[in-house]
Amino acid sequence: MKIHFIACDLSGEAIKLAVKMKVDFIKPNEFELKQLKASHESLFDTVKRLNQDIDYVVTSLGEKGSYCGYDRKIYRVIPPKVKEVNDTGAGDCFVGAFLAGLANQLSIEEIVKLASGCAASKVMNKDSSTFDVKTAMELKQQVKITQL
Repeated sequence: MKIHFIACDLSGEAIKLAVKMKVDFIKPNEFELKQLKASHESLFDTVKRLNQDIDYVVTSLGEKGSYCGYDRKIYRVIPPKVKEVNDTGAGDCFVGAFLAGLANQLSIEEIVKLASGCAASKVMNKDSSTFDVKTAMELKQQVKITQL
């Protein structure tokens, strides 16, 4: 049984070190993932490669959704369409909900739907931290996931 879990939402040299240390979870955005990819790799291939050593690799693509690498499978996640007011804090909301889903032992599909629903709810608000749980649960049902 694993007694520790290291989750990192970092950029620059810090995320490169986290990858080298083979932490349990990383969530680079599209720009940060490009810093980790080899010149010949697509973003998809980079997620796939990183997922060989890191249990959870989630790459946020903003309103285009995310890639999630887990158990050497890659999932393409398409979020619900919402009216974006402010995207500041959406990634943090996603990470918090993702980790809460892990702590509650949800399936990877349910975790990604929960995290995407929470992030979608967050971008509908003016400030950087507000999201509505009821709205997030409704939006969660609209998330589309495809295993690639």
